[in-house]
Amino acid sequence: RVLNMSLASLNRLLRQLQEGRLTEADRRQGVLNRVLYDYLKPGCGICMIFCVNPELSTREASLSTLAMADASKSIRAVRKQQYLAI
Repeated sequence: RVLNMSLASLNRLLRQLQEGRLTEADRRQGVLNRVLYDYLKPGCGICMIFCVNPELSTREASLSTLAMADASKSIRAVRKQQYLAI
């Protein structure tokens, strides 16, 4: 249940990112948001892998996951190269 709530919160965060309305307050909305927030800001990059279960009993959760994956495909960000001074 906690994971579902974190995924729903992350989904809202991704939608706000798509609309260009990402704020610092969005960081505190869920565990996944806190972990991934710094990687979702402009100039950073992240690769997300969505996993679904093919069993019929998990159809609703799988469809929700696929909808989130489809929505996240439209997020476009330009990563800037960062170099460490050694």
